[in-house]
Amino acid sequence: SEDEQITPTKIISRLQNAQTETRPAWKPMHLQPVFRHAQCFAYEDGVYEDERIFYTAVCLPSGDGMTEAQQDEVIAEIKDCFSGNGD
Repeated sequence: SEDEQITPTKIISRLQNAQTETRPAWKPMHLQPVFRHAQCFAYEDGVYEDERIFYTAVCLPSGDGMTEAQQDEVIAEIKDCFSGNGD
């Protein structure tokens, strides 16, 4: 539906279904169990910009070996996520 929110998980799923490798953004160090007791500095009180990025970003395929056609395929899939095509 038009008001359905597009999430990183939905984008990743769609791209993987199209045989396009993608993954969530890297998990911030302070959220990893091994660093749970380490000191962490917030942007401002209780605001961690890296967490916002982690929960809203997607790592897309990249590299100088990608052809223009491959780039166009990834772009088209992402555009379709937001236009509601092919759900």
